[in-house]
Amino acid sequence: MKKSLMFVLVFWFIVPIFGQENDFAYLDHLLVYRTGKNFYVNRWNHEQYTGPFTDKNNRIYNYGIGMWSDDGAGSGVGYAEYQINGDYSLFETTVALEKKWVNGDYGTTRFLIYADGVEIYNTRLNSSSEPVNLRVAIPRGTKLLRLEVEQMAGRTGSHGAIWGLAILRK
Repeated sequence: MKKSLMFVLVFWFIVPIFGQENDFAYLDHLLVYRTGKNFYVNRWNHEQYTGPFTDKNNRIYNYGIGMWSDDGAGSGVGYAEYQINGDYSLFETTVALEKKWVNGDYGTTRFLIYADGVEIYNTRLNSSSEPVNLRVAIPRGTKLLRLEVEQMAGRTGSHGAIWGLAILRK
């Protein structure tokens, strides 16, 4: 009797934990397919600055990705691509600029999202912009999701672009 009760209890508690599929995935946990050279996961790790992603309001993003232009002069494109194989229908994130690079003329940063090469979202931020919370629908059957920043550097340089708490939902 005790063995069968123990089996039922273990089965009842363990199976739901391992038997259910998650209906979401944190972007920083997924294997990135292709990136530009200035791509960071969960924190900056660069000779100019090592530390957490932090927006101008001092909100720290422990999960997410950061990037900036691959051009050493600060203007150009930075990107990350993920093979999502039609598994997700919604992308949620907060786009923000790193607070370390907002005091001065750092130009503008455009955040873009592409689904199989088609633009599905676009916004432009500058040093005075507030972070933006996004919920972007991903077209059914999308195989490749591309996150991109286009930067026009100012006199001081360019921004660090944050995709904070980035989540893909089924």
